Amino acid sequence: MSGVMEGAAIRQKIIDESMEEAEGSQSRLLDFKEKLQLFLKENLPSAFNKQIGGYHYNDYIISPYLFFLVNEIPHHKAAMCRRALRYDHPTGHGLTDLKKIKHECDLIAGIEYGEDCNGK
Repeated sequence: MSGVMEGAAIRQKIIDESMEEAEGSQSRLLDFKEKLQLFLKENLPSAFNKQIGGYHYNDYIISPYLFFLVNEIPHHKAAMCRRALRYDHPTGHGLTDLKKIKHECDLIAGIEYGEDCNGK
């Protein structure tokens, strides 16, 4: 019986240590996010600190525009990403955004691969 108790105690110790480690990781991640937000706020033009016509991007640490700019993502790909980020927000456009993403994917398939996604 003592072997069972020892096994349970070992499992509990592993669980406790894992939880402590996870909490520490979460804390370090929050510290990093706060430092990054402060750095960006202090070093980017003020236009990056506001959004016109909604608030659906305000929850992100790095604005989609900055992400696309820094990573040199072309406009047609950035447009699909922006729609995917906002479609389910109150200021997004729901199913219309999703249909536009699908249409833009169909356009790329046709232009870059000669694929007619509409069956014609």
